[in-house]
Amino acid sequence: MPVCGRIVGDLEPALSVLRANLGSLIGVPAALSLKEPPRDDRHAKPGWKDILQVVSHSLVENKKLRTAILYSSVIGTATLTMAWFVQPFFKEISLPLSMFGVLWTVLNLLAGLVSIIAYKFEDALGQKRTVFLILVFITGSYVAISQTMTVWGIAILVIFYFVRGIATPVLKNYIIQYTTSANRATVLSVRSFVIRIIFAGVGPFLGWYTDQFSLGSALAIAGMVFFTGGFIVLLPFLQNRSRMRQANQ
Repeated sequence: MPVCGRIVGDLEPALSVLRANLGSLIGVPAALSLKEPPRDDRHAKPGWKDILQVVSHSLVENKKLRTAILYSSVIGTATLTMAWFVQPFFKEISLPLSMFGVLWTVLNLLAGLVSIIAYKFEDALGQKRTVFLILVFITGSYVAISQTMTVWGIAILVIFYFVRGIATPVLKNYIIQYTTSANRATVLSVRSFVIRIIFAGVGPFLGWYTDQFSLGSALAIAGMVFFTGGFIVLLPFLQNRSRMRQANQ
């Protein structure tokens, strides 16, 4: 859709609005075709009290679930932040404006396609190696791009979005393994909320730093910050996963 939007926008800006509305309608039949998997509906109509209990259980009481949410949130914030850095990077390397939508579509399509077979990478690499490599490649891509502010940085973005396609479903699955069917949607919403909270803290700073200094230095700082935060949470996360496997044996 971004590719079509760019072409239509060049021809007639008003048509881009119509195109966006028509594109949104595609989601209607897709939403109607979704089927809810079996679940334990202990609370048919949960209220605020139930929601707060799930939040408390997720971030305070259940240590295993907390570390899974926090690690996934750090990686999720890193991928969200990169999404905001992509267009400034394209501008920095003087990429033609007409190619913005094309590359943006290709990168997100790549992540979506890889996510379909993410479990195969996890099976091949193992859980520990998978989550560690996710941290290394996601944060390392920031530093690599900061040192390659040329068109070659696009190749690094391809690697980043490839790994993002693995990270999102794999890390969400770890969270789901610590939840029940009755509250998994709320728990995943807690993850999304934590991501936005972290981004609200680092995003404005990175934007200010980019304006005051340079995009490359901001990317390098972001990579180091996300690696440090991710590594701190990764250690207890792996310990909890190890205990979980031992308990299941």
